[in-house]
Amino acid sequence: MTFEQSDTAKLTLKEVSYTIQDGDNHIKAVASTLNGKEYIFFNDKKIIENRNFGFSSKYAYEEAGHVYEFRFIMTLRSAEFLALKDDHMIYSETITLKNQQKIGFWAGLAFGIAGAITGYSMSALFLG
Repeated sequence: MTFEQSDTAKLTLKEVSYTIQDGDNHIKAVASTLNGKEYIFFNDKKIIENRNFGFSSKYAYEEAGHVYEFRFIMTLRSAEFLALKDDHMIYSETITLKNQQKIGFWAGLAFGIAGAITGYSMSALFLG
């Protein structure tokens, strides 16, 4: 299964990641699609690690007299990342699942029902 990606953004089944070059500064942002963890690295140093179960988050970081602001905006079909430096946009990109890779409502419902039946069966088997 392949997902949309560009030179600076990549979406996989496990995470979405963005890579930004701001002058001599290298910024990488990663958000897990499985556990809600969000990481931001500034020149390979982890500056932010947070678990977020919402659809958006906002972080600020100060470096060398500049204030950086980072925003993750997640939906069921896309992920967006914004980076601002001193209130000026330096990066914005949205990536989405391609149409043929979207799991429809009925497929999700079928997997949910199968999981519920399996869970009930296992608990009945072991708990009596």
